Amino acid sequence: MSAKQKILTGGLLLLLVVFLLIPSPDYFQTDMANILAPVSSAHWLGTDHLGRDVLALMQAGALRTLTVVAVGGSLSLILGTILGIVAGYYGGYWKRTILLFAQALLILPSFIMALIITALIGLTPISAGIVLGIGAMGNYIFQVSALTEELKEEEFIITLRKLGLSNCALIKDHLAKNLQPYILTNLANRLSGMVLSYASLAFIGLGTDIVQPDWGTLLYDYRLYVFERPLLVLAPTLAIFILALLFQALFDRQAVLER
Repeated sequence: MSAKQKILTGGLLLLLVVFLLIPSPDYFQTDMANILAPVSSAHWLGTDHLGRDVLALMQAGALRTLTVVAVGGSLSLILGTILGIVAGYYGGYWKRTILLFAQALLILPSFIMALIITALIGLTPISAGIVLGIGAMGNYIFQVSALTEELKEEEFIITLRKLGLSNCALIKDHLAKNLQPYILTNLANRLSGMVLSYASLAFIGLGTDIVQPDWGTLLYDYRLYVFERPLLVLAPTLAIFILALLFQALFDRQAVLER
């Protein structure tokens, strides 16, 4: 990673940490005598139409979004990579079955699947993360399967297999290591996509509790004040953009340079 890329990544990480650690009041606390207040030392991002502290709402929304990304990213990365390696390495029945499953996931876009399921069971960070994670598995499976098929025919893999190294050791110590840069690139795209998808789901009102401060929900609530208090709309918009950019800076750039 170049110096400029390190500065960008470090700066975004520092910004996120500082943002989360800034002291703020309870985001449920309302003050109808102090609605749409401008930026001040008491309210760093002002207050909204209900007198709630915008910074507190944004911090709570960040934690909910990070929960979605952690759940969905971990689920899709782990299961998608494992299934992809099994399909590519063992082939045959395993490959046909797993790729059929992956194809079914790709036919139904993850956002549409999330739209349907969360409309039935409600939108929470955990449920959204699980649904978005399952939807993202198909991409991992196809990518990892194709790469594994190529790598297992490399001379060093064939040699290690002839020397008696077990399949588990080959996969763990050699295949997985060589797949890592490509998986990281995919991970960056999937995590950024989850940030946007979750914000979109919240924006269209699928939450079971509309008072929860998801960034998408805040965007929907504040859209009427875009001219009167543009900061209300700008804050969640920038937060979504910066978090998506952070994941690209953390994983995608590093993976490209390591190829």
